[in-house]
Amino acid sequence: VGDIVTFNGVDLTTNRAAAGAYVAVPAKFQLVDSSTYKLDTKYVTVDKVAQTVQNINNEFKCAITVVDHYGIAVEASVIAGTGYVVQYLSATGEVLNSATVVIIGDITGDGVITAADSICSSLLVKGTASYTEAQNKAADVNEDGVMSTLDYVSMKNLCKA
Repeated sequence: VGDIVTFNGVDLTTNRAAAGAYVAVPAKFQLVDSSTYKLDTKYVTVDKVAQTVQNINNEFKCAITVVDHYGIAVEASVIAGTGYVVQYLSATGEVLNSATVVIIGDITGDGVITAADSICSSLLVKGTASYTEAQNKAADVNEDGVMSTLDYVSMKNLCKA
């Protein structure tokens, strides 16, 4: 109810349907049943680094668009990072739903875990850095909702891997 549907094979001026006519109902902004990602009202949390836009698209039941930190749509082969935004668009380009990408451990937003992420984690633990909510969520490596030295140690281990 309330979905915008597409009539395929129907002449609306004559109200006649061609053979094989159908109504296309859009998919919902949901993850596929086998997905290891997590989706809530604000974030899509990815537990794997170096995920391309295509990898992320494959995890959704609907076709999505991903925009970078500047709001520019990115190609399927681009590696998405924390802070990128997944958008579900209508046929007219209106954003119906969206979620910010959070890759656990990727504080810098480049899609991979490096020494720079470890330094950012250290600064968060010391309280000498201020990051976005998405970056703070990425820094919470053990996903317990609290940034602590345990997250920093876990981050160092991720950097070694």
